[in-house]
Amino acid sequence: MQVLVAVYLGIVGAIFGSYACATAYRIAGKVGSGSSASEKAKRRRSHCLSCGYMLQWYDLIPIISWATLRGRCRKCKKRIGWLEVLMEFGLGAIFAISYLFWPDGEIWGTCGLDGALGLAKLVTWLMLLVSLAISFVTDHKWGQLSTKVLVFSVLCSILFLTLDLAPANFAIAKNSSMWIGLLGSLAVLPGLYLVLYKFSKERWVGGGDYLLCLPFALVLHDLWLACLVLFLANALALFSFLIIRNKRIHFAPFLIIAFLAVFFIKDLALRFLMM
Repeated sequence: MQVLVAVYLGIVGAIFGSYACATAYRIAGKVGSGSSASEKAKRRRSHCLSCGYMLQWYDLIPIISWATLRGRCRKCKKRIGWLEVLMEFGLGAIFAISYLFWPDGEIWGTCGLDGALGLAKLVTWLMLLVSLAISFVTDHKWGQLSTKVLVFSVLCSILFLTLDLAPANFAIAKNSSMWIGLLGSLAVLPGLYLVLYKFSKERWVGGGDYLLCLPFALVLHDLWLACLVLFLANALALFSFLIIRNKRIHFAPFLIIAFLAVFFIKDLALRFLMM
């Protein structure tokens, strides 16, 4: 049963990975070179960016369509790119991993309010993942972050935190250390990037980075975990910069990767940090 649910969520995640890429292209307004306004209006459906070929349903099967076409357009044979299939595979894998290694323990089989809250938290988490995937693609390819997508991520994280502090977990909500951790997390992640953004006038960090960090702080609500995200994201960005050199680094993908890594190892990380 557990394996079947994981496989199902993996398929759903791959579908949403394809959706995230398509949405990212629409947000960035990328419809191919030389397109007129009327062509842009017609191309709200998924299409080839090179020749404008409208993709059919059999061209949109996550991972399978890309593999059978060998990463090329069915009509013009130009390469589609690796990011799309990697996002499909990656989001599918994260959906499955989220279920198999959910930090709060097993969801199915838990009865009553606790089971309902656990399921609601998982669904909210998956919604947050989709919005983060869109932000990942837009920033990686074009250095853009959509305010609407970021606001949706923030709303998902607020709901996630609310479910964490629901009546079944009221004892946690009464714990002052939890609120101190939340405030510290808000100061370290969105707070720090907001200060850097204002101080540098967007030369050091972009205007969307502090909004992107807000969901991370709300979901983790722990000072030390926030510091770990900050350290890991900067380490990954530095490593990437040393490899590619002379190219501008868009920071949002590193923040997202660091956040996901810390979320899944948060219990282990806290035990290690508190030693």
